[in-house]
Amino acid sequence: MASQEAIPLKTDLLWHYTTFQTFRRIVESQSLLARDYRLLNDGMEIKLGAKWVTDWLGSQEEFDFGNVCPEYFIQQYQDFEDAHCPFVISFSAARDRLSMWRGYADAVHGSDGIAIGFDRADLIKIALASRVFGPEKVAYDREAFEEILASKIRQGLTKFGGWQDYLMLKDIPPFVKSSTFAEEEEWRIVDPNPYLARQRMLTEIGGEYRSVLSLNACDEPLSYKFGIREVLVGPKGNKAAIDNYVRVALQGAEGVQSVTVRKSEIPFI
Repeated sequence: MASQEAIPLKTDLLWHYTTFQTFRRIVESQSLLARDYRLLNDGMEIKLGAKWVTDWLGSQEEFDFGNVCPEYFIQQYQDFEDAHCPFVISFSAARDRLSMWRGYADAVHGSDGIAIGFDRADLIKIALASRVFGPEKVAYDREAFEEILASKIRQGLTKFGGWQDYLMLKDIPPFVKSSTFAEEEEWRIVDPNPYLARQRMLTEIGGEYRSVLSLNACDEPLSYKFGIREVLVGPKGNKAAIDNYVRVALQGAEGVQSVTVRKSEIPFI
């Protein structure tokens, strides 16, 4: 049953802004769809991420890369855009933000926009079950990104005792975005290359392939049905109607917590 609790001071929610029609498809299919990284709204992202990696690698004189020289990784990145096809699912840490309603929930055209609040702990379980990466925070700042990069390389060297290839590095560029979009506070789940993953299902929508991420295939139990902890109804949405839909569609089994439905505090778009 949907509940009407007071808004907590701190939450661990990641929001997926969309339309009510898409929300219904997500619930009914029990899945999210990841989009080809090359088709995102900023077509330069994939080049930016690869450039930041290669620039950093080329500037390191004292960093210990184990038994593999940084020039090897730089060479591999020259054809990153063509050689790798990561798919991305986007979330935002920004709750009830006007620019997000306008940009991703089609609110300016009168749509019943929805922001699906996913429990981050549940999303981690969902990603692990499907062997994809995330959710991780997108880096808009180059210095912060380089700290993340150095940390990941150290982790890889510690775990494997020396790099045999650049598999870990190739999964980092999809978590980079221009500072122009910093207001979105984006987090991402990244499917490294679904074309090569035999267990991954692809579906065709509007002439492009999407990677399917199941919300109902976890070995560990989720705290919320499909990981959905809260539903935020957009400024033009009908809260009563959506509350009724959620009450039926997201009714949890025993041990699963109820979903909270709230209305946006933004009066109009």
